[in-house]
Amino acid sequence: MTTERRPNFLVRIWTGFWGGVTALRMFVFNVLFLLILALLIRGLVSGDRIVVEDDTTLVIAPVGVIVEEYTGTPAERALNEALGQQLPETRLRDLVRALELAADDDRIVQVLLRTDRLLGVSPGTLTELDAAVKRFRRSGKPIIAYAGAMAQAQYGFASMADEVWLDPDGVVIIEGMAYFRNYFADALELAKVDINLFRVGEFKSAMEPYIRNDMSEADREAAQYWIGGLWQQMLEMIAANRGMPIERLVEQTQNPVEMMEAANGDAAAAALDAGWVDRLVTRPEARLALAERGAADDDKGFRQIDMDAFLALPRTPELASDRVAVVVASGSIVEGSQSPGMIGGDSTARLLRDAARDDAVKAV
Repeated sequence: MTTERRPNFLVRIWTGFWGGVTALRMFVFNVLFLLILALLIRGLVSGDRIVVEDDTTLVIAPVGVIVEEYTGTPAERALNEALGQQLPETRLRDLVRALELAADDDRIVQVLLRTDRLLGVSPGTLTELDAAVKRFRRSGKPIIAYAGAMAQAQYGFASMADEVWLDPDGVVIIEGMAYFRNYFADALELAKVDINLFRVGEFKSAMEPYIRNDMSEADREAAQYWIGGLWQQMLEMIAANRGMPIERLVEQTQNPVEMMEAANGDAAAAALDAGWVDRLVTRPEARLALAERGAADDDKGFRQIDMDAFLALPRTPELASDRVAVVVASGSIVEGSQSPGMIGGDSTARLLRDAARDDAVKAV
């Protein structure tokens, strides 16, 4: 009679671990396979050539945060998108390029800005977008902004349009800019933690939270200077775009309760009375108005093309012999080669070396 010997404990642990790794590998490859298959099927199904007819409206609807460069490699973004974990982002260069192309395209009669899904935009990006919109306006084509509600960043972008439309049940919020920090001096004292901090000169406030329970006067002065400067730029841009005195806009932003009381608690009416928006229209009314200015469409209400489809139209590349290379340095500075969204010591240096070796690149 024979007895079967079981593998020892370490062998069973290793076998279970290796089986888990194999299952994980199969799962990842299956996800990638399904993603590629879905993209192929989508390409086959939507393989019809996009035709832009006359009297078409270009719809620009940025999603998420407007960035200089997507975070992560294309493969990482595709995998995260398949798993539902991709952070929504819209590239600044795509917005600027779409406006440039629309200005010269006779088939595009107007541009619609939809800001509902915009989550954030930096002050510097707003400045560049403002310049791009002003260049587009030289074409003589109207640009309309519409949203159900607008927070500060959304309204900053929308204010660049010739007209700003708001849903009658909507609201515009301009709340200003602020700077908050937590202070831990009392907590560290209770925890019997000693902090030895060496500082030279004024405005050295980076480590203040560990030795204070409130903001120092030097830190307050510095914060008021740079935040106040950014806020002043925002107010000047909105006031200029809306054609109102900046003093009036400042007074409105500082007295929102009075604005609401004057409009009997109607936030949309308050924004209209303040001159922040031009019309209160529902979404069906907006579609009808855009169709009257452009062309009607049975499916979508008005003839339109979204930004991604518009940018994907085949065009003859226009590459000048002399070019400016743009090297995006966004995120934390760390060692090694890093994906977009981080500044890698090796990878960013490699981009600069490549630009230096390219005879067509005259500046970075």
